[in-house]
Amino acid sequence: MRFIRPTRRVWRCGALASCISALAGIVPANAAGDSPQPSAATANTPDTRSAAIPAPPTGLTVSSTTTGSVTLAWNASTGAPQYNVYRNGTEVGSSASTSYTDDGLSPGTTYTYAVTAVSTTYVYTPAAVNSSGESAKSRTVKALTRPQAVTAPLILDYAEGRITLPQFRQLGPEYGRYRLVTLYLCGSTWTTSSTCGSLDAGRARWSRDAMRSDRQD
Repeated sequence: MRFIRPTRRVWRCGALASCISALAGIVPANAAGDSPQPSAATANTPDTRSAAIPAPPTGLTVSSTTTGSVTLAWNASTGAPQYNVYRNGTEVGSSASTSYTDDGLSPGTTYTYAVTAVSTTYVYTPAAVNSSGESAKSRTVKALTRPQAVTAPLILDYAEGRITLPQFRQLGPEYGRYRLVTLYLCGSTWTTSSTCGSLDAGRARWSRDAMRSDRQD
C-alpha cells in the first residue's frame, strides 16, 4: 500500500475573519450566523401596467337649475368610467355618466363647479405623482340657482319675517300695505327682484300700476 503525503498549503492573511472567509469560500457570517441578504432592487421607472390617467373632461355646462339644485353636463373622457364633481373647490359627489345633479342648495345663490375624470384602474408611480388615477380639474362654470318666490300681501311678508319693520315702513306707502307683492329668496335675503337685485327694484313699476288703477291702498 502506498501512502500519499498531503500537500501543506500556507494561507497568509492579516485577520482571523478574512482567513476563515478565504478557507471557507463564503462571505463572513453575521452574529446570528446568517449570511447578509442581497440589496433590494429599486424601481427607477413608473409602473405602467394599469391604464393611463384620463384627460380632464371638456365642455362642462350648466344644463338646468331649480331653487335648490344645479344640473351639470360634460363630454366623456377616454378611459374614464367615473367622474368627480367639485362645488366651490370641494368634492360633493361622483357620477358614472356625463351628467350630475347637485341638490340641497340655497335659492338664488351662485356656485362654482368643476369636474375631474377618474380611472378605476389606478396608476402608481414611485414618486406618487398621482396614485388615485384622477385627472386635473376641468374648466370651472358658475351656476345661479333660481330664487324662491312667494306672493303675498306686503303686510303678510312683514308678519312672516320676509321683510323687516323698517323695510315695511319704506315699501308700504309705495306698494300698498295690502297689495300682493312677490318676494324672491336669494341666498338668505328676500328681495322684490327676480334677478336677485335690491329689495325695492320693482317699486317704481308697482307705483305706476297703482296710479293707473287709481289705487293707493
